[in-house]
Amino acid sequence: SGGQATLLTYGQTGSGKTYTIEQVFSLASPLLAARARHGARGSAAPLRVSAVEVLGRRCVDLLSGSPCQPLAAAEGGIEL
Repeated sequence: SGGQATLLTYGQTGSGKTYTIEQVFSLASPLLAARARHGARGSAAPLRVSAVEVLGRRCVDLLSGSPCQPLAAAEGGIEL
């Protein structure tokens, strides 16, 4: 049917977080694209990707370069 996934990196500046995300995405993207084209049962499925950077209380959409909307947890109402 469908699914969701989150890849979160956390760590000190210069520790390789961006490199790790890029490597994982480069390995996973062909598989994700094939799955989106053919779906679990042979039909096309939508695929949405987002990439954000949270630094302090600032959120930036890495795909568009624009600021993100304030983040809120789905159930806890926690905001950044």
